Amino acid sequence: MLEDYARKIEKTIENVAGLKVRAEVILSEHGDITVKAFNLARELRKNPAEIASGITKKLKEMKIEEFSEIRNVGAYINFFISPEHLAKNLYENFRKSFPERNERVLVEHTSANPTGPIHIGRARNPIIGDTIARLLKHMGYETMVEYYVNDMGKQVAMLLAAVKKKGTENMSIDDYTKLYQEAYKNEEEYGEEAAKIMRDLENCDIDARKFSRKHIERIMKDITKTLEKIGVSYDSFVYESDVLCENSSDEVLEKLKNMMKTDETGAKYVDVDGERVYLFRSDGTSLYFLRDILYHAYKAKRCDRMINVLGEDHKSYGKNLNKILKEVLGREAEIVYYSFVSLPEGKMSTRAGRVVYLRDVLKEALERSREEIEKRYPEEKDEWKEYVAEKIAYSAVRFNILKVQVSKPVVFRWEDALNFEGESAPYIMYSYARACSILRKLGKFNEKPPCNLNHVSEIKLMKKLAMFKDVVEKTSVDLEVHKIAKYAIELADAFNDFYRDCPVIKAEEDIRDERATIVLMFKEIMGKTMEILGIEKLERM
Repeated sequence: MLEDYARKIEKTIENVAGLKVRAEVILSEHGDITVKAFNLARELRKNPAEIASGITKKLKEMKIEEFSEIRNVGAYINFFISPEHLAKNLYENFRKSFPERNERVLVEHTSANPTGPIHIGRARNPIIGDTIARLLKHMGYETMVEYYVNDMGKQVAMLLAAVKKKGTENMSIDDYTKLYQEAYKNEEEYGEEAAKIMRDLENCDIDARKFSRKHIERIMKDITKTLEKIGVSYDSFVYESDVLCENSSDEVLEKLKNMMKTDETGAKYVDVDGERVYLFRSDGTSLYFLRDILYHAYKAKRCDRMINVLGEDHKSYGKNLNKILKEVLGREAEIVYYSFVSLPEGKMSTRAGRVVYLRDVLKEALERSREEIEKRYPEEKDEWKEYVAEKIAYSAVRFNILKVQVSKPVVFRWEDALNFEGESAPYIMYSYARACSILRKLGKFNEKPPCNLNHVSEIKLMKKLAMFKDVVEKTSVDLEVHKIAKYAIELADAFNDFYRDCPVIKAEEDIRDERATIVLMFKEIMGKTMEILGIEKLERM
């Protein structure tokens, strides 16, 4: 919404001065929006301050209703949005949803090898992916979320080889993990059987596929059950073996055959900027890269926009994948790369057994949340305390990972992940619950645009509320979802300043009603922000 004011400024300056400028939202003591005249100096052969002064004079003569003040400071033209105009604009639009868009988006995330429980490092992928999907759904896109299940690669084959040799009928998820780790420590013992399993799956052997599916689905059930606790869900699961055996594209395979070369061993590859990208082994079996191309061909039939969430170690892979996709499909995938989550002592490794599992993080978070709720609300019923403790705990873990820029690494520390103060999910949740409490205590009031308010905390909160539309629109393009987490904290800060400085229930009637409307608008917009972030909304805490 504030960007709409910026575009108004650009258009007005172009109309009155014939100049194209860029207006930026700054929200500082210097102004709400600024225009810099530096870039015009060479074009007009004038001093930037002189240019800015001339433009400012013309704008002041126009008396633009959207702005209460226009200041010229050197080469800068600073605009202050009229609180009355902002209040009316905000009130007219705060309940509106984004229009439906005629575009299908497929977000593929997580897709971790199904060899055991998901650890906190891998959990960054689904948390980012799920938030992207929530954001795009909110923006009006037809959004599908998919998990690509690797049931044909070496890691899965090693696990299945160990299951064949030492597995039992009713194994737990931890039993699978132990067998997987044992297989990798003793590759000479399991390697031959794993190679056979890979060949059988490659040849679409029915028995091999049934055996694989039976065990992989058990592991997938555990992974998804854990992820459901932090609000992550999927619309579909696509198995790699299904893509190869049932959904592969003859047209794509034909194009790839025309691009392929054969090395001295008989293995086949395509050349991507001088780098060999192998698609088939010398024995004729396919490699993951080929199957991934076929999977993207299958995806492309079902969507207009493909979004993948991958670890930063896949950057070279992703670059090569997109270059090949451009050749065979005429389009590419949008890839969001994230940096890793590590422990203070180093990188996590499932094979080495050096991990912190997400399920254990959630369990610990719940215990700490229970303690906090018991301290704050000892008189409440146990059922309510347990419900609230779960919502807070799982939201806290999710937000702690989400608030960090995806390109920055995260060192997992218990004291950070389970922090209930400061820049955290509980802080946001308390702010939302506080707004609900005010409205609940107030009861009925005369809802109306808060046009007669002028306290700095009231105006600051309205400006922050008006940023919601701009933040989600920009993030739907660049997919840097930490920006929404940052916005949620800033919005909570602005509301808590308002709560401190501007009484609602005890205010005079006219002021009370306008402030109550601000609280209502905060509740609505913060609620939407929390839905995008996957943070639970509690009306009482």
